[in-house]
Amino acid sequence: MTPVTCLTIGMSHAALRAGHRLLLNPITNARPLSLLFGDRQEATDDDMKLWRRGLVLQALRSSWGICRVHGQPPPPPVPEAVATWEAISLGRQPVPEYFNFAHDVLDTWSRLEKVGQRPPNPAFWWVNGSGAEVKWTFEELGKQSRKAANVLEGVCGLKPGDRMMLVLPRLPDWWLISVACMRTGVVMIPGISQLTAKDLKYRLQAARAKSIVTSDALAPQVDAISPDCPSLQTKLLVSDTSRPGWISFREQLREASAEHNCVRTKSGDSVAIYFTSGTTGAPKMVEHSQCSYGLGFVASGRRWIALTESDIFWNTTDTGWVKAAWTLFSAWSNGACIFVHELSRVDAKTILNTLCRFPITTLCCVPTLFRLIVQEDLTRYKFQSLRHCVTGGEALNPDVRDKWKSQTGLELHEGYGQSETVVICSNSRGSAIKSGSMGKASPPYHVQIVDEEGNVLPPGKEGNIAVRIKPTRPFCFFNCYLENPEKTASSEKGDFYITGDRAHMDEDGYLWFLGRNDDVINSSSYRIGPVEVESALAEHPAVLECAVVSSPDPIRGEVVKAFIVLSPAYTSRDPEALTRELQEHVKKVTAPYKYPRKMSIRTFQINSKKLTPIPWGNQKEVPAKFNFASDVIDHWANMEKAGKRPPRPALWWVSGSGEELKWNFRELSELSQQAANVLSGACGLQRGDRVAVVLSQVPEWWLVTLGCIRTGLVFMPGTIQMKSTDILYRLQSSNARAIVAGDEVAQEVDTVAPDCPFLKVKLLVSEKRREGWLNFKTLLKDASSTHHCVETGSHEPAAIYFTSGTSGPPKMAEHSHSSLGIKAKMDADSWTGMDVSDTVWTISDTGWIVNIIAAFLEPWTLGACTFIYFLPKFDPKTVLKVLSSYPINSMVGAPLIYRMLVQQDLSSCFTGGESLLSETLENWKAKTGLDIREFYGQTETVSTP
Repeated sequence: MTPVTCLTIGMSHAALRAGHRLLLNPITNARPLSLLFGDRQEATDDDMKLWRRGLVLQALRSSWGICRVHGQPPPPPVPEAVATWEAISLGRQPVPEYFNFAHDVLDTWSRLEKVGQRPPNPAFWWVNGSGAEVKWTFEELGKQSRKAANVLEGVCGLKPGDRMMLVLPRLPDWWLISVACMRTGVVMIPGISQLTAKDLKYRLQAARAKSIVTSDALAPQVDAISPDCPSLQTKLLVSDTSRPGWISFREQLREASAEHNCVRTKSGDSVAIYFTSGTTGAPKMVEHSQCSYGLGFVASGRRWIALTESDIFWNTTDTGWVKAAWTLFSAWSNGACIFVHELSRVDAKTILNTLCRFPITTLCCVPTLFRLIVQEDLTRYKFQSLRHCVTGGEALNPDVRDKWKSQTGLELHEGYGQSETVVICSNSRGSAIKSGSMGKASPPYHVQIVDEEGNVLPPGKEGNIAVRIKPTRPFCFFNCYLENPEKTASSEKGDFYITGDRAHMDEDGYLWFLGRNDDVINSSSYRIGPVEVESALAEHPAVLECAVVSSPDPIRGEVVKAFIVLSPAYTSRDPEALTRELQEHVKKVTAPYKYPRKMSIRTFQINSKKLTPIPWGNQKEVPAKFNFASDVIDHWANMEKAGKRPPRPALWWVSGSGEELKWNFRELSELSQQAANVLSGACGLQRGDRVAVVLSQVPEWWLVTLGCIRTGLVFMPGTIQMKSTDILYRLQSSNARAIVAGDEVAQEVDTVAPDCPFLKVKLLVSEKRREGWLNFKTLLKDASSTHHCVETGSHEPAAIYFTSGTSGPPKMAEHSHSSLGIKAKMDADSWTGMDVSDTVWTISDTGWIVNIIAAFLEPWTLGACTFIYFLPKFDPKTVLKVLSSYPINSMVGAPLIYRMLVQQDLSSCFTGGESLLSETLENWKAKTGLDIREFYGQTETVSTP
């Protein structure tokens, strides 16, 4: 007879029957939420005892229960609590009003351990590769995290809602402090250990963090910037040594009490903030709630990562990335063990040896690491227990999946999500995998591919990956971009949240990733904004101009590539040595992982012969007096009158809805003189006054700018995307006397105007009227077309641009009449090769300096036509349609624009049987190659070839 084991337990029949009733919910088999979660005041001790006993009874009645056959252990059943959490995670049960991951999940597992409802493997297992090892059960984790919570509340003086920055390498303390933050209601702000002093300063200031936890490596940098962070009150050091001005976490932990009452947090209370990089501006703050993370990963942890209480899960990610939190919440909500290797240096051999040495069942690495691993001879390694592998963070190449599977017999289950979400889609356990696909939508998300207006596209059509958020916003979603309502609003279109990634969906619902909508570089799952790297490079004296783009890489997927134009003093330096110097400079100024691994260094020497054929003078030296309006615009107007310029427009504007406007240089000259009379007459502005010009791509922008030049006013362009705080800062710091704006920002201007004592005039460009504003269009109609242009000095200020750096508020970069106008002549001769027969289209916001260069100064310097198409939002198909419909033979745009355009089917994107003009095709080919990508101009300079 096969031996059996018979089990019993000491509890009364009444208790058993009561526990049984607690387990049997006729709909979900789940314990009422009032006892599992928030209504703790109503849940008595007897209730909790009965509930725990009920869980034991469930174990006894399961296949692991009364008569378990030796040698045939089936998988453990899903505990009732996990079943409830999973039902919420899938959207099948409502989110409780109160929830706290530490109390409601971790402490539940601690109780389940005590009653034998969880296998006797650790909850946390850390090794450092040199023999050191830490293992905690859920009970030990609970005890240590309660002690850590007392440290935060006691010596650190933190309260619920306070924010703590957490910047540590892969040390056990990171997990303890993370749980302690949950217990105390403190909001954790994880960051990677590679952050520089500037990165730390920005994050501490933006988040108004009251405390920071870090190690010896970053403590000196924190000390350097802490005087500039007024909200920072305590600095907590994780180290075995002490440091003046810092509290020793480990020392305090040893002395702290293990008794702590967990704060009663609501499900919507903030639990974490992550800083996420974009293409423009500083990193944004993404806020997640107790439930979005605490309950949002239960289902994906069980279905995608395939975790159970018996599993040991190793995710090699850095603690500063969201995937570290994904691991914490997905593993511990399912009772699995989190395995951590300190990995001071990540390499394939260490990972493979660790898999052989330890009983790790589940592995997660970014595709970059799997690309490195499959280059090893995997037949030399025998994994102890590995049975399931997942990956994400960047696109997975099908050949990597194939190589891994052929050598290990294991599939790679790819998943996709963002800092703002949980898992959006995945190749779940047991589902058919289509190589190259990210899998299907993960509940409770309803994922679709939509167009630019938020309309759902049919299968096979490329569009934006979007998550439905209306009429009901998924609970497992970020709260918002903190203190940035405009960014939050712009991420939504119609009923959907737009991820910023593009893909198509097939007939079976599988998603196929195509790329980003923006310039973000994804290198080994590190998201890098080009602006951050460009700003760092620009601080080095060797750099005259620079542009940063993505470059393909067989291992990392993408790497940062920088195109550098050297300052004259550095042109004779050894290129290899200078490359290394610039790379080291970037590593010091910003996070080291952002440094450009590839560089293209160019020198630029001005040929003095280019200065001689200036239409308004033959001086080789810069003239003492220069004014672009009188010396260039009026020059070409006179040439037109004399029949020396072809009868074609100087400015050609199209609205996109059929409205069209054309001005030759004579008309442009007269209208700009009328604009000058409005500024100097009705507005009462005088030479040297500063005027903020915040307009969209309307013809008036060009008239007002020329009017400022004629009257000697200093114009200050700005983008209409500015918030009221941006407008206030610019008006106050520049002491602007006037602002010219459209309906888009008039309300914001009215909000801040009382705080701008120098602001005397508000000029509205609109068909409407607004109280307190002069109407530019009305005044222009009545103004005289004769104006005596101010005789401005070449070095007299003409324009101010606000430029963002790596730290602090935007800086004011002042340009003179010569640095704009005469430099434009040099650049136009040496770079564009334009002449009077050309039509140039520059795709740029009017607030950026590229607009004044490429859509104003350079084409008009050479008598060419500036073409403007009112493009409220960039759309590659519209751009190609315009190129096919108008005789444009030169186009200027950012690298991102060209990358998006070349993804289109140029043979079929035109409708009505139209074809691209052969002249345009030739220019298109020339302008979409490397030379176009290399062109770049800073706010402080103009342009270089």
